[in-house]
Amino acid sequence: GRVWLDANENGRYDDGETPLADVRIVTASGRDTLTDADGCFSIADLPPGEHVFLLDEKTLPERTVSAQKPLAVQAFAGRETSDVNLAVINIPAEVKIFPAKQQ
Repeated sequence: GRVWLDANENGRYDDGETPLADVRIVTASGRDTLTDADGCFSIADLPPGEHVFLLDEKTLPERTVSAQKPLAVQAFAGRETSDVNLAVINIPAEVKIFPAKQQ
């Protein structure tokens, strides 16, 4: 799979978007790994069945958050499961609205 900063928030890894290194991916069963310099990760030897993947948000860059809820992925015996894409988005800046001045 891959973890990246989804600058345009379309859920797809596009040219020019930044892969994220050293992000921790965790499965609901307790397996984990870190992304490499290209934002890629692999968790080997998962038994067949459904596995839930999530990002450890403590390992994300400042002012970012996972773009989706935990992701359920189906693993099949003897097959590699790919295209497990976990997008990260920027937290929007807080907009403060001040009341109009009384004259």
